[in-house]
Amino acid sequence: MNRHPLSQKFHDTLAEMGELHDRKQADYGRPATGSDGGDPFANIRSITAFGLPAWSGAAVRMGDKMRRIEAAVRGQHLQNESVEDSFLDIAVYAIIGLILFRDEGEKPSKNKGFCDGKTLSELADEMTNAIQETRRKLFQQ
Repeated sequence: MNRHPLSQKFHDTLAEMGELHDRKQADYGRPATGSDGGDPFANIRSITAFGLPAWSGAAVRMGDKMRRIEAAVRGQHLQNESVEDSFLDIAVYAIIGLILFRDEGEKPSKNKGFCDGKTLSELADEMTNAIQETRRKLFQQ
């Protein structure tokens, strides 16, 4: 297929994102061994322990990456991760979130009605509060 050079860069970046996802599996997913067959999104799904839908874990991580990009825009020197890395991570998290969102929509969920007409900002605040509350409980012991 004859693509515009920018469109080709888009497709090349998609392939790069797939390779990034595969490399990070070793650190974040559960390997495809054992009876459960593994879970490549185990780290994202961990938010369900707070009573939130799995896809919202991807949204939280995307928010973390956006904070890094915002810091760079303000001129702050980033440690450990470049702006380019943050953009790639956001794109990968968006795809993972979409997969989990679609998967959740295909089966009954205890999180039906989770959004209840709330804005993304309100949902993000609820997630942040739930995580902070859990941290308080964990570290008070």
